[in-house]
Amino acid sequence: MSSLQDTQFEVPSYAVGKELTLSLHIKITPQYGPSHFPWPWKSPSRIKTPFPYSVRTHPSGFDPERAVPANEKLRLCVLETLSGGFEKGPQVVLCKVQDAPSETTPHHAPLIAGMNVVLKIFDHDYCPHMVTFPRPYTHYQLADQDLSREASALRYMHRAGRDENGNELPGKLRLTGGHNLTPEYYGTWVIDLNLSSPDGKRYAGAVAMEYIDGVSMEDLCTREDEDSLRVYPMAEPQPLYDADENETHGYLDMGEHSRLKVLADIVGGFVEALSFGVDHGEYELGDFMITYLSHGKKLRAPRVVKLNYKFCQVWCMTRMAKVQRWSDNEQLPYPVHPADHFTLRELVDFCGWWPFEWWHDESQFYAWLVKEFGPMEEGHEIPHIQITDAELRIIVSRSEAALAEKAFSHVREANPVRVPDHAREMRYLVSARWSGLLAARELVKRKLAAEEQLIRALTTAEAERRLNRPELEADIKSELDALVSEAYFKELPDSDEEGLSGTLSRAFAGMYLH
Repeated sequence: MSSLQDTQFEVPSYAVGKELTLSLHIKITPQYGPSHFPWPWKSPSRIKTPFPYSVRTHPSGFDPERAVPANEKLRLCVLETLSGGFEKGPQVVLCKVQDAPSETTPHHAPLIAGMNVVLKIFDHDYCPHMVTFPRPYTHYQLADQDLSREASALRYMHRAGRDENGNELPGKLRLTGGHNLTPEYYGTWVIDLNLSSPDGKRYAGAVAMEYIDGVSMEDLCTREDEDSLRVYPMAEPQPLYDADENETHGYLDMGEHSRLKVLADIVGGFVEALSFGVDHGEYELGDFMITYLSHGKKLRAPRVVKLNYKFCQVWCMTRMAKVQRWSDNEQLPYPVHPADHFTLRELVDFCGWWPFEWWHDESQFYAWLVKEFGPMEEGHEIPHIQITDAELRIIVSRSEAALAEKAFSHVREANPVRVPDHAREMRYLVSARWSGLLAARELVKRKLAAEEQLIRALTTAEAERRLNRPELEADIKSELDALVSEAYFKELPDSDEEGLSGTLSRAFAGMYLH
């Protein structure tokens, strides 16, 4: 089905019925192109060199002179064009595996003759020939960049949760296949196009991935106009199949509960990827598909899958990795709580899949995150290791959340009449981590400065004792709780709303500047 773009124009090189012969591409060029990635080609004196001339005929990193044994080749037959066309970029086709390599490799999931896979082909003949943003690139340079970013990201995510032989590690998180946000990865390949150019024989790079038989989230919505960010999901249950397919694909309930479940799967997939140093980057609603099928078998619950990884960033391949080897999220034992990472503005592309009224009351969004993913508290059974500053920041912020609940109970006791009328607003106000609506915005800067002082003090004091995280969290909670309980919530006015808000703001200001 149409998965990545609205256009489905068949091109001669990959027409239905065409047989393709592919060789495995192992030495994939690391992600490059945008400025946050280093340039992959440098001279011995570390001077940046231009594009290799060879990308006109084959993907960078591929050796066309290497003789590929017959048992390492993959033969596919094109069944359907899913998206593409002239000057449309990658050509996406559905293929059937005719002959699979006899030897398995840890670089990708195993292929079996007779199975269907999706092939995303980066052939520069079908890339835009005039690209001026972010800088002028030729069509063959653009194709090689896109292949490097997508192939590197998918192969990296495939290796997550597996050992060096490609075997799944028990109890370890995986990122591809199954019910995960990322489809199964079947390798990066080079297609022998049987064409000759003035520079030599020509090849095209391609990524093979799991076939997702479903409907894009964009197709389940309407918009006011093409440029509108606001989408309106269909009200009635929607079939996850085309008119020429059967009903075994199932129907998707488009009620609010079902839409939020889909959004929870997406957000959960994002934070799981972050724990491995993978940032999904920019995306569109049409990049996500919903299906009830997995390799032809019916699933109990709908699965949402992201198909476009052109803008995905892997931390270890960015420039920042030279300064900091592991991202902050990679240094933590578990994925971060989504409430620690996301705001509605970062999920604006899904506006309509979450209730519109959340835009004016973001506390409802965070309440939903806590309900869906559990309370913001540190996990149990954490190893006895030295604590990093990044981990301390998260512990402090989560202690604040527990402290906000205590502050709210103080307010309720002091103002039993007024608080129920403004319970939502007061809960929103006292949560310094979530709201950011304290009386003065400069309090946020002071808060960060005070946290850093606290972190430095605790790090120095506890370094020799090497406390584990639960003990350290208890120390922070008791210290912050003492500041609040001493004086700040003993005398609260029962006058107007502004007076109560002002008292709470001053209370938090005092807490951070104590």
